Amino acid sequence: LRQLTTPFNQEDLVSFDWGGIDLNEESMDWPHKENSIQYYMWKKIEDDYEFIFDDDGSGEVADLIGVNQDEKAIYVNLYHLKYAAGGKVSRLVSNFYEVCGQAQKSLKWKNDGMDIFRKLIGRTQSTAKGENRILKGDVESLKQLSQDALFRKKVIVSLHIVQPGLSKGDAPIDILELLGVVKNYAYEVCNAQISVYCSE
Repeated sequence: LRQLTTPFNQEDLVSFDWGGIDLNEESMDWPHKENSIQYYMWKKIEDDYEFIFDDDGSGEVADLIGVNQDEKAIYVNLYHLKYAAGGKVSRLVSNFYEVCGQAQKSLKWKNDGMDIFRKLIGRTQSTAKGENRILKGDVESLKQLSQDALFRKKVIVSLHIVQPGLSKGDAPIDILELLGVVKNYAYEVCNAQISVYCSE
């Protein structure tokens, strides 16, 4: 870094009550595991987007992808999830290393928005989950998003990091500093915003 990075503001952490969720269970798989972190987040964001995709698995863009659009832009929200070490809330910065790396890596898709949707179309055709990956919307709307991203609309990406192994009220400075680096990186690389979801 060329300069010191401001730690992530603790007050900006978004906390949820994860009661009934196994914090060791990251993926909802198929059929869906309703006690998983991914299933919980899907239900949390279900009404927020017009299109939602389950991209969990090898070669994923993100675990969950939520999409909205208007006349000029397509807004792609990339949700990166990680289980909590030991299945419990702690002060471990190691809970964040991998998920932060995944979030940063996924920003490469910002440079070619159409490629995101082309990849997702391929996922519906070539994986065991197939079209079941589409949690909201359908294949035709996915194809239309791909065309719009190529010819008509710019793509705006936002990052969402989900780690219920952190307590908002007890967030240590090393985790906030790490998240501050990710926030700075996302802004510098493609003017992307980030949100962080944790436990109360």
